[in-house]
Formats: sequence, C-alpha cells, structure tokens
Amino acid sequence: MISWGNGIRVTNEGAAEFMCSGGAVYTSGGETVDPPLEVGQQIVGDGYTCISAADGISCNNDETGHGFRIAADSNETF
Repeated sequence: MISWGNGIRVTNEGAAEFMCSGGAVYTSGGETVDPPLEVGQQIVGDGYTCISAADGISCNNDETGHGFRIAADSNETF
C-alpha cells in the first residue's frame, strides 16, 4: 500500500517547490532505512547540501542556492 503525502523537492532549475508523492521516493536506494541526520550533522552529495540544526533541516542546491527548510512549526521553500 502506498500512502500519499506532501513533500518538498529542489532541482537544478528554479526554487524548491511543494509536491505530492507516494511511497519511499527519496532514499539512498539501499535495503535499509537511512538514519535521520542528528542535530549538527550534514550530508553533501550530487551538488546538494543538507544540514540539521536545532531549528530544522535545510537542503540547498549548491550551485543555485535554491532549497528548502523543514521544521516542526513551519516549512519554507526558496
């Protein structure tokens, strides 16, 4: 069964945008679930950087600067 919900994506063109997606769309592709980023950690790859902070997680396209921030009380795209 696929559960549908909202997500945010950022590509190589334009600002990040909200989207509707279903299933396990964004994973490393491995057989195990990726662990969440702990506060203070970051992950960098394929031209994107995601950083976990006490006030939320932000992911940016390194070239364009576009991205998003998600937090318990708000979501932002830029």
